[in-house]
Amino acid sequence: MSDAAGTPRILVAAVLVRDGSVLLTHDPARARWTLPAAELPPDADDIDAAAGGLLAGALRADVRACGFNEFCDTLRIPAGETHEIWNVYAPELAREPALDAAQRWIPLQELAALELPAPLREFLADTFGIQRSELPLAIVLSGPPAAGKSTVARLLCARLSRTAHIEVDRLRHLVVAGYVSPKPGQPDPAEAAAQSVLADQNAIALARNFLAAGFHVVIDTVAVGAAGLLPYLEGLGGAGRVACVTLLPDVETLQQRDATRDPSLRQGTRVTELHREFQRALSFGLVLDTADQRPEETTEAVLAALGVTGPGGRT
Repeated sequence: MSDAAGTPRILVAAVLVRDGSVLLTHDPARARWTLPAAELPPDADDIDAAAGGLLAGALRADVRACGFNEFCDTLRIPAGETHEIWNVYAPELAREPALDAAQRWIPLQELAALELPAPLREFLADTFGIQRSELPLAIVLSGPPAAGKSTVARLLCARLSRTAHIEVDRLRHLVVAGYVSPKPGQPDPAEAAAQSVLADQNAIALARNFLAAGFHVVIDTVAVGAAGLLPYLEGLGGAGRVACVTLLPDVETLQQRDATRDPSLRQGTRVTELHREFQRALSFGLVLDTADQRPEETTEAVLAALGVTGPGGRT
C-alpha cells in the first residue's frame, strides 16, 4: 500500500539464519512468504535508530544492536498495485525470537519451492550462496554538499573494477543556454525543478547504458529522502543491483568542510538548510554519519555494508 500522495510504505525487515534455516513470515492475504518486518513511522527521522525497536516488536525478542554494520540491502517489493521499500538488516538478538503462528524457520534448500516476492528470492539466493547475482552494482550516493560524496565516489570506483562515476551536478550543467540553478530563490522555480528532474533522468539513462555494458556505477547526487531516491531505485531496477547510500555527518562538520572548499563550490547557509531537509525526510537505504570518518574509512564501511569484499564488486 501507499499513501494518498503515492509514497510507498517503508519497512524495516530482519534476515535471521539458524542451523541452515532462515526465519520467514507467511502472508496469507497475498499467499506468499516474506521476512519479518515492521513499517517505519512517517515521523521517524533516523531509520537505524528506529529499526532496533521495530524489529524487536516484529520478532518479539531483544535486539542488541541495529545499525549500518547490520544493514544488508534495500528491496523494492511488489504490493498489489504499488510496492513497498524494505530496509533489510541482520540484527543481533539477545535471545531466540518468540515465533507467532505465521513464522517458521525454513531450510535454505526449501526456498525454491516457496512463493516469494521476486526481489526477496534473488536477495536470499545471493546472500546465502544459492546463486550469485551476475548483475553489476549501481550505488546511488547521496547527501548534502560537503558530505564527501565526490571523494568517496572516486574511492569506491577505485575499489570496483570497470566502474563509472556519474556526477548529477555535471549533467545539470550540460544545459548552457537557459540553465536555472536548483538553489532556492530562483526567478523560475518550476524550470529549476524540471531541470533537476531531467538531470536525474539523464543520470538513470546513462547508468543503465553502463550497467548494460557490464560496468558498475556510482551516482553522485543530492537526493533528499525517499522522494529523491525512489526514482533511482525504480529507474535502475532490473538493470543492476541497486544500493542507496546517504552520507550525513552533523551540521557542524558540514559547515567546517564547506568553509575549506574552493570559494566557487561553497554553499554557505544552504548546507545548513539541506542538512535539515535530509534529517527531516523519511528515507531508506544505508545512512552513514561520517563526521568522525576519513573518506577511506567511509568507503570501507559502504563496501562492508553492501557485502563487497574485493575488487570487481564481488560479494
